[in-house]
Formats: sequence, C-alpha cells, structure tokens
Amino acid sequence: MNFRPKNEHELARLKDEELIAYAVAARDADRPEDFALAVGIFILGRERMVRAMVADKVPTQSVEDVVQEVLVSAIESLSRINGTVTGQFVNWLKQITAFRIADYHKSAGKHAGNESIDKDGDEDDWFTELASPDADRSGEVEVLMVLNEVLESYSAIHGRVVMLRIEGVPSIEVAEIVNDEFGPAGSEADSKNEMTSQNVDKIYSRFKKQMREALGLEDGK
Repeated sequence: MNFRPKNEHELARLKDEELIAYAVAARDADRPEDFALAVGIFILGRERMVRAMVADKVPTQSVEDVVQEVLVSAIESLSRINGTVTGQFVNWLKQITAFRIADYHKSAGKHAGNESIDKDGDEDDWFTELASPDADRSGEVEVLMVLNEVLESYSAIHGRVVMLRIEGVPSIEVAEIVNDEFGPAGSEADSKNEMTSQNVDKIYSRFKKQMREALGLEDGK
C-alpha cells in the first residue's frame, strides 16, 4: 500500500472525513504511530463533547484522568473499526466514553448521581453492562462492533433515535429532536406524521432486544 505519512500540522488541516480516511489507511498500512496521531487529533476535535459527557457523571477532580483514559481506549478500540464514516467514529467515541465513566464508578465504589431516565434505568449502565467483565477490554470492543452492525441495519432516523437514547436523552426530548432534524418520521410516526415518545420507546426497546440477541444474552429478553 502506498501510504504517505503526514505530520501533525498537515493532519490538523484535514477535514474530518479526510482525517478518518488517513487514519484507516495508516492502520491498514501497519503504521500504528501514524494511526494513533490521526485518531488523537480527531479526538481532540471532539474533546469538548467528551469532557462534557465525563463532567456530567464524574467529580470535577477526576474529570481530566477519565478524559485521558478515553483517549487511550479510543486509540486501542478504534484500531478495530472497519468504517470510514465520521458518524461511526463519533458513535464509537461516545460509547468508549461511557465505558470509561462506568470504570471510574466501579473502581471508586461509587454510583452515578443522575436519576433513572426511564423504567430501564440509567442507559450508560445498561450499555456498559453488555460488555464482558474480563480484565481486558475485548468484551467492550465486541459490544461496539455489534452496535455498529445493528445500527447499519437501521434507517438514519432510527439510528439517531438509538444514539440519543444511549446518550441518556429522555424519550420525549428525542422525539422533539428527531422531528426538528428529519420532519415527518415515516412508518414509525403517528397520525400527525411526527415521532412521539412512544415511537422512540418502541424503537429503542427493539434495539436493545437485537443487541442482546446478537451478543447471545438471555435470548434477547
């Protein structure tokens, strides 16, 4: 493969899609240092998002440590991703952040302070508990790969619903966001051609069942 390494300044000028394509090319060319540099720059561009997610769940004095853990985990886990779509990278980054937040609370013997957003409980807890409790992180990589496979079978609207729910956005707010972004929601909409919180719950419940089935957990129940 004809791979030409770029320095940090060159990478910083690339658009997201170009940066991701470069990272994938570096990985495929067996250039781990170049891959790590590209992914690091991409993540730095999303640092505000990551930091906000961490700060919402972790005490102030521990935020920086968890953010750094996210960076290390992202470089390790993203080396397994097959796609080159910006949204796919961002989705992985969000879930890696959720895993590291869960790790913090487990190691500290604490629990997140946010109240449950629905009858299923905290969505971060639900998602991270799908991963294997093994000492290494192979289990969570498997979960992320299955997540990608399941989401690829969804429409853009349904995929957006799922990602918002995983991020902890309440169903009623998800419906409002989706209606603003997509307009009429098609087959899952009510008679007014708008997404409702009930539609959101139905889509998300189906997603969780598919995830559990794909991972061989409780026969999808």
